[in-house]
Amino acid sequence: MASIGIKLDPSKMNNPDLDLRYIIPNKIEELTKGAVEDDGYDYSSDGTNSIIIFLSCENPKKYVNEVLNILRNEDFLNNNIYEVGVVAIDNGDGFKVIHPSNYEGEFDL
Repeated sequence: MASIGIKLDPSKMNNPDLDLRYIIPNKIEELTKGAVEDDGYDYSSDGTNSIIIFLSCENPKKYVNEVLNILRNEDFLNNNIYEVGVVAIDNGDGFKVIHPSNYEGEFDL
């Protein structure tokens, strides 16, 4: 299994409720019919108080667009995660940011 990560900076969110660490992966797992599963979360060490939600799946390159569509079209506690989140896939050497394309920050734990 490989990983997709969703980094959330609470300062960019309308409602930075920590329950999002469960709500987001549960909704993605439901809408992908279990192809993408919850794989926990951790706090980023970048000084932003961000969390990274991890999702596991057999082929992150295949499912990352489906995850992005879910984040674009679903409301998560009055947050548009597509607009404020950073999505990356594990390429074996760490995470490579997929969205947004102009992201220049770190995606580290």
